[in-house]
Amino acid sequence: MIGGGGCTTAKPPGRNVTGTDCAVSGGSFGIPDSVILDGSAGKVFAFSGNDGTTGASAVVAQLNEDLTGLIRTHIGRGSRGNTTTNVDIHTGAFDNAYFGASPNTGELFVCGTGVNNTNPFHYWIGFTAYPLMNSTPT
Repeated sequence: MIGGGGCTTAKPPGRNVTGTDCAVSGGSFGIPDSVILDGSAGKVFAFSGNDGTTGASAVVAQLNEDLTGLIRTHIGRGSRGNTTTNVDIHTGAFDNAYFGASPNTGELFVCGTGVNNTNPFHYWIGFTAYPLMNSTPT
């Protein structure tokens, strides 16, 4: 679940049902901004500070329009296990090359966190196999 902080669709964030409580770890387990829909590529991009992954929970998620084909690109520590500083990851932006004649040379710019802390850190995510984003940022 993107933005679920380790929750599942049966145990979503914020739901309190006896026997099926969501055991979140850390804060900021939502998607604070609107997602990006690239209709020409048929892709949706979501940004979250906590996807439940230990040690690297800030994430950009790319899915098909029917919400299948998940690709996760972790962009720092985020909020997983962090109870003192909530980290919201906000929507990034594409560069001009992404919208040009060769989108495979384009990049998605986003502000994540450091690998071992919650300091702001700038990431670029490429598209060498366009329309699929790279699973490792630069």
